[in-house]
Amino acid sequence: MKEENTNGSPVDTRSPDQKKKRIKHVERRVRFSDTYIKSLKPRDKPYSVGDSEVVGLRIYVEISGTKTFYYAYKPLSEKNWVRYKIGNFNIINVIQARNKAKKYVS
Repeated sequence: MKEENTNGSPVDTRSPDQKKKRIKHVERRVRFSDTYIKSLKPRDKPYSVGDSEVVGLRIYVEISGTKTFYYAYKPLSEKNWVRYKIGNFNIINVIQARNKAKKYVS
């Protein structure tokens, strides 16, 4: 039988050290390469990974396995982020995606 609080919620029986190790969200940036992107596998939820060379360039991996490059930035004079679709990984490679993303910056 599991322990319960007075309100019926389960009691957290982990030690304080285990509680500290729990991380909800980590922003990851890695150096993109064609080999690395090919190795990305679909998960039960869509996810994205950022490029360490061109900040704002991300690869989104859908549940279906589709991999799409996007570039996002926040203009200084605006409140909201702007996101541009660069293209699918099966059509363009990492170098082409970086070059397109750099054009949006200038």
